Amino acid sequence: MPVPDQRDPEITRRSLTRWLDGRLPGVRIPHVDTPQTSGFSNETLLFEAEWSGEDGAPRHEPLVARVAPEKYQIFPEPRFEEQYRLMRILDERTTIPVPPIRWYEPSRDVLGAAFFVMGRVDGRVPTDMPPYHMDGWVTEVPPGERAAMWWSTLEIMARLHRLDVGALGLGFLDQPAWGRPASTSGSTTTSTTSAGPTGVRRRRRSGPWTG
Repeated sequence: MPVPDQRDPEITRRSLTRWLDGRLPGVRIPHVDTPQTSGFSNETLLFEAEWSGEDGAPRHEPLVARVAPEKYQIFPEPRFEEQYRLMRILDERTTIPVPPIRWYEPSRDVLGAAFFVMGRVDGRVPTDMPPYHMDGWVTEVPPGERAAMWWSTLEIMARLHRLDVGALGLGFLDQPAWGRPASTSGSTTTSTTSAGPTGVRRRRRSGPWTG
């Protein structure tokens, strides 16, 4: 199931407001919500920030706080700060679509765990419960729309794997203790079988998976 509510929403709202006031002076957060059908890997807090700009004009931004897992954890090593570093690099230095990444807070003093804040991108999010491939709106849309969803996801994955790791300073993601990258371990052969609508080609692979 999604990460359940772990905190009092009013206490959370006040804590977030005090913290965010140091970055957006005079900010108001009217309320804090948590998604009810998604969010396996970490706790997610949705909120609106309202403040006055330097010119006195009102400002408004929908934001998301992603909170490091403490009680419920699906990954042996969440590598939470590295998630933030990676997403910030993708946001600032690539064309990979990610939300605007704003701030990171390593201390547990504010929300009881580290967290980072990013801009909120509106849209329909596939549900974790029930699993989106078994029930819910994804199973109800026309096949062509589902195909577009799958192929666009594969296209983004392909773009990610074409990034220049060295130029972007992504070496911190490497885990040499787990072996060499698959591309340098053993021999492989591939043959093209078909192409999707976005140009990503499906391949059949032979050879050992090692590394």
